[in-house]
Amino acid sequence: MNLLLKKFILYVSLFLIVCNSQLLSDQKISNPLVPGDEPLKREIGVYFGLGYNYSGGAFFVDCKTCSFKKPWDYGFSLGGVFLMELMENLTIGAKLGYDYRTLTSKFIEIDPVILNKVDVNNKQVINKIYTNLSFNYLGSASFNYFEFIPFVQSNVKPFLFRLGVYSGIVAKGHIIHTIEPIDRVKLLSDGTLASISFIDDTTKNIGYLRSDGVWVRQDSDFPKIKTLQFALMPAMGLNLSIGKGFYFSPTFEYFFPLNTLSDNGNNFSVQAWRINLELRYDLTYKKPKK
Repeated sequence: MNLLLKKFILYVSLFLIVCNSQLLSDQKISNPLVPGDEPLKREIGVYFGLGYNYSGGAFFVDCKTCSFKKPWDYGFSLGGVFLMELMENLTIGAKLGYDYRTLTSKFIEIDPVILNKVDVNNKQVINKIYTNLSFNYLGSASFNYFEFIPFVQSNVKPFLFRLGVYSGIVAKGHIIHTIEPIDRVKLLSDGTLASISFIDDTTKNIGYLRSDGVWVRQDSDFPKIKTLQFALMPAMGLNLSIGKGFYFSPTFEYFFPLNTLSDNGNNFSVQAWRINLELRYDLTYKKPKK
């Protein structure tokens, strides 16, 4: 993990050095006899986005027969953005930020169970009843990314079009697997109206019982994560000048993964889209002379 983080920082640093070198080489120094070119526009800003994550594959939990297929859920991203103009209507840039993604999937299964009929007075088991119950199985996963996205941008006023190459480090992943009886009250074959609940038996070391009666079978780090992630990220949006060197850009971007996220699943890669709000300032902006 530390080695990957160092490589990630080196990658970002090299990109910034190349951009700075390109900027200096393209600028002409002005003098009284030969006026210089207008400085290439450089913009710096922040972004925040909300959107949707999903996978066409499946992830596994510690239950051998459980596979959570086609999970989906919501996420957000935030960070900083830098743009540098190469020529009219052509810009390069990069985003450096944080992305949080969640995925959820569930299914219902009918399982054979043994119910303990308990005497309410002395809490002793007086009978065992064999029956079938419906359970709701829920799998939830969450992932924390640190991302770097260099991109090329084409400007066709008032629109912008981007194509970025995503590289990210998955800093942490978490997984929760819960089981909940759908019917908390059931009429049994002997005419008994039974209240259904789990026995909190922690000696088996297979989870714990929540206060709402849901059994948490797994609550742990997500296993076998591929820490380094790559993707293509096209985007489109508006490039709006709001005055005094500031620009506002609502954009829509899509995340096409180039590798799977974890081996703890079947074709488990995560696609995503975000609607971003971006606010930038032009560092070369000059106040108009009065």
